[in-house]
Amino acid sequence: MDRRVRGYNLLETILAGVLFSIVSVGLIGLWTNYARAMEKSRHRIVASYLAEKVMEECLALGYDLVDGKAANSPVVHELTHKYRGQTIPTRYQVRVGVVPNVGGLDTKAVKVTVEWHDTTTQLNSGTSTSPFDGARSVVLETVLIPG
Repeated sequence: MDRRVRGYNLLETILAGVLFSIVSVGLIGLWTNYARAMEKSRHRIVASYLAEKVMEECLALGYDLVDGKAANSPVVHELTHKYRGQTIPTRYQVRVGVVPNVGGLDTKAVKVTVEWHDTTTQLNSGTSTSPFDGARSVVLETVLIPG
């Protein structure tokens, strides 16, 4: 007499559940890393846009008037966004520096720096004492000549 039982036994069901759980936890871990990377990328894109915008303003002012732009520095832009269901403000500090007579020539070096605090680090640690303590930054530099 052949008494084989068709279907799954308890051990096969438990192993399938464990395997499904391991795969699910792994995928959730990948998703959180992806979300964090997207958040950091978004900050860098916003900072790059602000730096390019301010640098274009400096170039439009020209050699003679660019010092006035540096005198009004730093400027803080505050933008809000959603992160993990929370509305988070992010401050981007834009600084313009102008150094005259670079290399002994009649030129001006213009440096635009945009700093921000990484909100993913700020939310995870909660230990930031200053909005720009341990900040990340984007820097653009150029040299202007008279004329």
